[in-house]
Amino acid sequence: MTSETMATNLLAYFGQQLRRLRTQAGMTQEELGGRIGYSSTMIGMVEKGRRAPSQHLTDAADRVLDGRGVLSGLWLPIQEQATPDEQLGQYLDLEARAAGIDTYEAHLVPGLLQTEAYARAVTGHLRPPVPPGEIAARVALRMSRQEILVADHPPALWAIIGEAVLHRQLGDRAIMRDQLTHLLTCRESHAVTLQVLPFTTPDPAMGVSFTILSFAGAPPIVYLDVLTSGIYHRGNVEAVSRHQSVFNYLREAAMPEGESVALIAARRRALERTVRT
Repeated sequence: MTSETMATNLLAYFGQQLRRLRTQAGMTQEELGGRIGYSSTMIGMVEKGRRAPSQHLTDAADRVLDGRGVLSGLWLPIQEQATPDEQLGQYLDLEARAAGIDTYEAHLVPGLLQTEAYARAVTGHLRPPVPPGEIAARVALRMSRQEILVADHPPALWAIIGEAVLHRQLGDRAIMRDQLTHLLTCRESHAVTLQVLPFTTPDPAMGVSFTILSFAGAPPIVYLDVLTSGIYHRGNVEAVSRHQSVFNYLREAAMPEGESVALIAARRRALERTVRT
């Protein structure tokens, strides 16, 4: 049996169990969705095995339907078999529900702070090459993610970037200039704290980018976006604690926010001069 077949079978079985528990509880899809914060369409897609459930949906449904761990016990095997697109969908669901987002990016501007042109340049440099139609879809998705920053109750975003991010040119210089301008604008207009880790400071993360999502009333989650998939740390308290410790170190080791903003502004001015010449 291929991994794709296993993943499909797991999703179908999860959907059957969700439907069984919901029916036993006497709830409609709309009623269950209302109780746990999802649309009836989403509940229906999960029940039909057409959408991988997020951990939040899984745990919430297990609790509301008194599943006694039936659904939660299936979540990790599903995650292990999930495709990159399914993993991304799960991450986006968690990101949209987070109360706080702490992210360290050693090489790129964080996705939530990218301009459309920069995001297109990033996607265009992936190898193997991404088909043009898929590039447009990925960029559109990235732009839609940023809506959480202008929501009524946006998450508190704390972004630390390596100094190399300011110098790594993706696209032409005008794209980089506009991207740095956007960083400064986001810092002023949204609940964003921005710091730069200078070249002269050791990197305890060894160049590995990661994101910590914190939630009201739920344990934090660590997400690492690697080349072929996403890696989560949830129940692994030691791993989550280690990443929190590293991020706290980065917070102290990085330039203070005022100095970071000044450095970004100086780099933006340098790019502006080269664009004009």
